[in-house]
Amino acid sequence: MNVQTCDPSMVDPRFSVIIPVFNGQRFIGDAIRSVLEQRYPAHEIIVIDDGSTDSTRDAVRNLATTPPLRYFYQSNQGPAVARNNGARQATGDWLAFLDADDLWQADKLLVQADGIRHDARAVMIWCSFDGIDESGQPKSAQKQKDPFRSLIFQSAVFPIPSTTVVRRDIFETLGGFNPALRRSEDAEFFMRLAAQFPSRFINQPLSCYRVHERQASRTVRAKTESWKFLYESLLKLCGSDSARLAALEITAARNHTYWGKLYLRRGELQEARRHFRLSFAHEPFSWPNLRRWMLSYLPLIREFYRRNKKHATRS
Repeated sequence: MNVQTCDPSMVDPRFSVIIPVFNGQRFIGDAIRSVLEQRYPAHEIIVIDDGSTDSTRDAVRNLATTPPLRYFYQSNQGPAVARNNGARQATGDWLAFLDADDLWQADKLLVQADGIRHDARAVMIWCSFDGIDESGQPKSAQKQKDPFRSLIFQSAVFPIPSTTVVRRDIFETLGGFNPALRRSEDAEFFMRLAAQFPSRFINQPLSCYRVHERQASRTVRAKTESWKFLYESLLKLCGSDSARLAALEITAARNHTYWGKLYLRRGELQEARRHFRLSFAHEPFSWPNLRRWMLSYLPLIREFYRRNKKHATRS
């Protein structure tokens, strides 16, 4: 698809920073301050409060900021709707997404602005990231291998919202994030964008992805609930491309295997069996998954398996 370059935004891009937040009073101040400390100033900061019941509103409003900070409250509808509503309020040429529990390095927007100037065709610029824990200390961020996303992005590092800037006109053309998805809405949007438009990866860790307990506790079930919709969307994206279709099938099998193993370790046997059965639909001759499926019916062997694998269990 042809991309019309927008000269003013290429020379001096204006970044509208969009921060969705839900009950984020603990981290939202640090996220905003990391924007204020940018060597290349943001055009504006837009915080979309997705129905918080804590003191998020006060934490945001207590910050005096330059560039201007605008705060909007909405009923809880998920991060896709929050980011889309933030984009509707934006007046910059580029949308810079930042999750409320993540941080930016001081050079993040400066390096991405330079990337925009050097590649006028790219409509999305993203960077690598470092992992941090709840207190902001370094931590290994999990970067799960995914053959489908590797094929789309030509990179082992996949975009997460806090690493990306996206041209606002292209975001609007694509219709933004899918509001039907409460999880993996970012992966679906970025893959949809990269399949149609050129993007650029900057191999510098300019963002910090925070891994913490509340985030992890809602991850697995939300991801499994969203996967059906995401898979159907990605099938449409593949069209008749055999390489993409094959990679998507591998990804689907791996996802169901991963979730099946987690539920097996947690003792949620019906869910474990369901995911192993679904994995067979994508990879019919998987002896390891057949063995795991059988384990779900054998209590003593299952308990031995669980104890030996419990170090890998994540809620």
